[in-house]
Amino acid sequence: MIMDSPHPEHPPHELSMQQARHWLAREREALQAQLADVERGDQWSESTLLATRTASAQELLNEIDQAAQRLEDGVFGTCERCEKDIPVERLEIRPYVRFCVGCQGLPA
Repeated sequence: MIMDSPHPEHPPHELSMQQARHWLAREREALQAQLADVERGDQWSESTLLATRTASAQELLNEIDQAAQRLEDGVFGTCERCEKDIPVERLEIRPYVRFCVGCQGLPA
């Protein structure tokens, strides 16, 4: 959970909204650069590989946008399954994650 969360019923977290926004923006910029490279056409890649890379990058952009919405909704950093705080270290690596490590591999 975030320190300046609009939902005060949730306990504060060491993570600020500003830091979370920074992490999400960093991930978004990196993926947009990858997509731009793919769209320019990498002469060494085959069309199937390009399509796969594009779909994967677009899926991650969608996950980043969903994480930004969770940030606005005040639930960023909370596991969607067990509702416990996701460790800040995990969010720093992958700021768009929806689950804690314990819940990540569980079936839907």
